[in-house]
Amino acid sequence: MEREDISPTTPPSLAAEESQGGNMVDTPVSSSKKAVKPKKMVLIAGLAFAVLVLVLIIINFVGRSVGSLQKGGEIVWWGIKEEDDAVNSLIADFEAKNPGVKVKYQRQSEKDYAERLFNSLKKGAGPDIFEIHTSWIPDFNPFISTLPKSIMSEEEYRSTFLPAVYRSLRTEKGIVGIPLYYDAITLFVNIDIFNNAQKSFPKTWNDIIFLSDPQKGGLTLRDNDELIQSAIALGTTSNVDHWQEILALVMIQNGINPASPNIESTNDTFLYLKNFVKSGVWNDRMPPSTIAFARGNLAMYFGTISRAPEILVTNPSIRFRTVPFPQVPNNAPTDPQYSYSSYYFQTVNKKSLNEDTAWKFLKFLSEKESIKKLNSFRKISKAFEFPSPRIDMIADLEKDIVMGSVLTQATEGWSWYLADQAHDGAGGINTNIASLYKEAFDKGEIDEIFVTNLKATLSKYGIR
Repeated sequence: MEREDISPTTPPSLAAEESQGGNMVDTPVSSSKKAVKPKKMVLIAGLAFAVLVLVLIIINFVGRSVGSLQKGGEIVWWGIKEEDDAVNSLIADFEAKNPGVKVKYQRQSEKDYAERLFNSLKKGAGPDIFEIHTSWIPDFNPFISTLPKSIMSEEEYRSTFLPAVYRSLRTEKGIVGIPLYYDAITLFVNIDIFNNAQKSFPKTWNDIIFLSDPQKGGLTLRDNDELIQSAIALGTTSNVDHWQEILALVMIQNGINPASPNIESTNDTFLYLKNFVKSGVWNDRMPPSTIAFARGNLAMYFGTISRAPEILVTNPSIRFRTVPFPQVPNNAPTDPQYSYSSYYFQTVNKKSLNEDTAWKFLKFLSEKESIKKLNSFRKISKAFEFPSPRIDMIADLEKDIVMGSVLTQATEGWSWYLADQAHDGAGGINTNIASLYKEAFDKGEIDEIFVTNLKATLSKYGIR
C-alpha cells in the first residue's frame, strides 16, 4: 500500500520573533505616559496575527482529526459495496428513531480505496464509519475502535452472528466490526454441463478428481492439445481467480497453518493443485476462471457469492448454483467441514466524537429487518441477495441454491490474510502475504527462506 506518511502539521514557532523582542523596543521618552512607537505597534500586531493563525490551525486540525462529525452533527460513512438507495432508506429509518442524529453515506470508488482511506485516517481526517475487508484488520488496527459493551456485549454478538463472523472480527482488543452480509469461498457448478453429462455434484476432493479426469468420462473435454471445456480451474495463479482463498483453505483442510506452514506438507499441497495443470484439466492459456465459467467453458468454479452478479451480467442465460466447498474424505462423521470466509464489514473510527452513536447505527443496520431491506434492494440492483451474517436468518436462506452453500459451512469458517478482490495496496498485509505465496506456488515449493520471510512479514504487522 503506497501510503503517504503524513503527520499533523506543526504550528509555526514564534520563538524567532520573541527572541528579537529586546532589540525592537526603543528607550521610552521622558513622559508620564509611555508612547508606543510604530515599530512596537508592528511587533504587537505581528504577534497577534501569529497567535490568530496558530489558533486557526489548531481549530482546523482538531476539526479534521474527528472527520466532519461534531456533537449533534453528521456521522460520515464511507462504503463501497452498498447502493445509495438501499443505504439511504435505512438511514432515514434510523434518523426517524433518533432525532438530532444525521448520517451521510459517501459511496467510494473501489479504485485505490484502501490507500485513500488509510491516508485520510492517518491525517486524522477520516470518516466516522468506514468499510474494510477482513484481511485488512492489521492494516487499519490503529484507527479502529471496538464495539462498546453498552451497545452489544460479546455474548450477545456471539449469539447474533455466524461463528465465522465472530471468529474473524474478534481481536485481542475486542470486537472490531459489524458486517451487513457474509461471504466465503464456495463451489459454483454449471447446471447444464452436469445434467448433460449425467453427473452428481461433488462433495469431496476425490469427487473433484473423478469428475476432472479426461480419461474417465469426466467433465474435461479436449481436442488433441486444445482444451475445449475444463472441469475445474486449479493449479495456476495467473488465471485462477481466488487462488488465494483456495490455497489457504486446502492447507487448513490438511492441517497446515498458513502462518507457520510445514514445508513438506505445504509442498505436497502445491503438487496436488498443480497436478490439475499437469493432467491437462486446466492451463494458463484459458481466460480468467470467472470469465471461463460465465462463458460456459468451465464446469466448476471456485469463487465467493459476491461474484454471482458479475457472472450473470457476463452471460444472462447461464444456469448455475453453488454447492459447499469440497472436503477431504472424513475419517469420522464428526470431522469439521472447513470453509474460508472473505467479506467486507463496517467499523468505527476511534477518533469519532459520536463513537457510541456510530456503533448504535451499525447495530441497527445489522438487525434482521434491516438485512431483509438491504437484500430486497440487492435483489433489484444485483439480481441476487447476499448471505445474512445473522444466525437467526440461516433457516431462511440455507436452501437458496446460490447463498445456501456458504451458510451451511459457516460454523467452521476461518479467515486469514489471503484473499482475492481485497486490494489493500502495495503496503497492505494481504498484498504482501499473497506476493510471498504466489512466488512460492509458481515455483512449486516453499523452503526455510520462505518461512523466515513469512514470519518477518507477519511480524511487521504485529502478527505473532
